[in-house]
Amino acid sequence: MRYVKKLEAKRVYLSPARVEDADLYITWLNDPEVTNFLGASHNTLTFLNEKKMLEEILSKKDPFFAIIDKQSDKLIGNVGLFNIDRLSQKSEIGIFIGNKDFRNKGIGQEVMTLMVDYGFNILNLHSIYLNTYSFNERAIAAYKKIGFKEVGRLRESYQVGRKYFDTVIMDILYHEFKSSSILDTLKKQKIIH
Repeated sequence: MRYVKKLEAKRVYLSPARVEDADLYITWLNDPEVTNFLGASHNTLTFLNEKKMLEEILSKKDPFFAIIDKQSDKLIGNVGLFNIDRLSQKSEIGIFIGNKDFRNKGIGQEVMTLMVDYGFNILNLHSIYLNTYSFNERAIAAYKKIGFKEVGRLRESYQVGRKYFDTVIMDILYHEFKSSSILDTLKKQKIIH
């Protein structure tokens, strides 16, 4: 079996990421349609670069998952929690949907909701934050639906072509998160009441 279900949402599941998928990641991460949204358009990745990066990420033992389509068992992107600060109970979250067939369908929101749930109810985090860009209006709207709030901006900090955009900083606190499939599952299993 290539992928293992660690967390499950409606249309996708999350599996521990694999170094063996580096070849697919470099295809996506050399595509400006993906990298413009990640702030990485200036990068040119090779298989060896991506393999090394994946090995480094996986060696840190931060929750970093492959996003897998349930119907086809295809890898479509990844999501992870990074820079986890156990003392302050905070973490950064990052996502990308590399497979173009799965973009703009609400899957990113579904995955982010699942990861925020995991961060709050399994890892006991108090705060989860992210950075995006002001031109990424669809993502900002999706993050707001989950409960993220804009907490700041770095003005004109990201350039695409000859145009400058703000870096938008957003976060969500534990008590602001409304949905929890993880807690619902624990209640059904009578682990918590």
